[in-house]
Amino acid sequence: MKPVLIVDDEHDILSFLKWELKQSKIQSDQVDNPEDAIKLLKENEYLCVLTDIVLKNISSEKIVNFIKSEENLINKELPIIVMSGKINDEFIERNKSKFYKIVEKPFSQGEIIKILNELI
Repeated sequence: MKPVLIVDDEHDILSFLKWELKQSKIQSDQVDNPEDAIKLLKENEYLCVLTDIVLKNISSEKIVNFIKSEENLINKELPIIVMSGKINDEFIERNKSKFYKIVEKPFSQGEIIKILNELI
C-alpha cells in the first residue's frame, strides 16, 4: 500500500497521526511545510495527502495547486484531505472541488483512519 503524506506545522499532530497510522499498519511521511511536501510529491507515490490549511502562516494552497498542476507527474489523482482548527471559508470556497474531505480539528481518535479506510 502507498503511504500517506501528512503535512502539519504542529509537531504534536504529526506525531499523533504517525502513531495512529502506524497502529493501523498504514505507512506515512510527515513534513511541516509546503516546500518539503511538494519535494516528496515529486519523488514518491502516495495514497493521499493529509494537510493542515495554514502551515507556519503560509496557506497549504501551494500544495493543493501543485497536486492539481501539470507539473505533478506522479500523483495526478491524489485525494486531498484538509484538516484545520480554523476553517478558512475563502480558502475552502476556492478549493472545495479539489478536496476529498475536510476535517475540523480537534478530530477524534480513529476519525482519520475511518476516512483513510474509504480510500484503501
